[in-house]
Amino acid sequence: MLREMSVSFEPGLNIISGPNATGKTSVLEAVGYCLRGKSVLGSKDSDVVSFGRNEFQIFLETANPVRQNICVSWGGRKRVLIDEKPVRLARRLVERFKLVFISPKSVDMVLGSPSGRREFLDDTASQINPEWAELIFEYRATIKDRNVMLSSDEPNTDLLEILTEQVIIQGRKLREIRKLISKDIQELSEVDGVKIHIDDSRELSEKEFAGIARVENIRGTTLIGPHRDGCFFSLVGNRAERFASTGEARRVTMILKLAQAKVISRKSGAEPIILADDLLAELDEKNSKIALTQLEEFSQTILTNAGRKPDGNYNFIEVSKWLNQ
Repeated sequence: MLREMSVSFEPGLNIISGPNATGKTSVLEAVGYCLRGKSVLGSKDSDVVSFGRNEFQIFLETANPVRQNICVSWGGRKRVLIDEKPVRLARRLVERFKLVFISPKSVDMVLGSPSGRREFLDDTASQINPEWAELIFEYRATIKDRNVMLSSDEPNTDLLEILTEQVIIQGRKLREIRKLISKDIQELSEVDGVKIHIDDSRELSEKEFAGIARVENIRGTTLIGPHRDGCFFSLVGNRAERFASTGEARRVTMILKLAQAKVISRKSGAEPIILADDLLAELDEKNSKIALTQLEEFSQTILTNAGRKPDGNYNFIEVSKWLNQ
């Protein structure tokens, strides 16, 4: 639990080292909050407040490519400011700041449901191209509206027809974007035996929707589209979520996250900041060395570590220096 404190990071690799429960992850979350306007750990705004307080305020100053001051505050209502100007839409932060976040929970992307893998591809696309980010936002809004209409006791058939047409048009575009993104990431990851597989075989057409209209009305949800497409990762030909050990799944996660960072950098022209929480604890010695070597290549990485001090060239930050601030 952190109260008032400040910490500075250098270009390149920064390692925050210290025992567990000393605020290392909270520092990463504070940086992530400023870059995304929300918790990168999935916490509610109200849960981030220190015990005994009813508000929080975070300031972040960036220096590259230009100096910017970001402020996130919450006291029952959240405000995000960049250079004292309010940011209304979260996707505006995605356009301005590239970010790759790795945590122990990131392995769920490999071992969990397809939704996490679809989100991985969509997040990558959103950070590369603002138009892609807008399409993804619009598609999700269309699906939400269509599901509301399907679950209504008296659906408006004309509006439902319009929403179906939008799902078809937007969904086809989103599928093409995902194919491009998966191809770019796979070009970097398949050397390690990791591949991405997308099952988008369900046709997006008026005929297909007409054929499942009765089932959709019963279930009250849209059953065809990119939000339902299958997606899995494979390691040397085997489906990772079925056959990968925990250690192999962690390695696949590392490979894909580093590939994601490289693709975002190459396609957008801006290197992402990488926030990695306890990454080395999740990897064996060999893969820890590989991760550190690759992380050193990025313009800035902030990594937390509770274990022994690793070898390498980086800025070392000890938690003990801020505990008494």
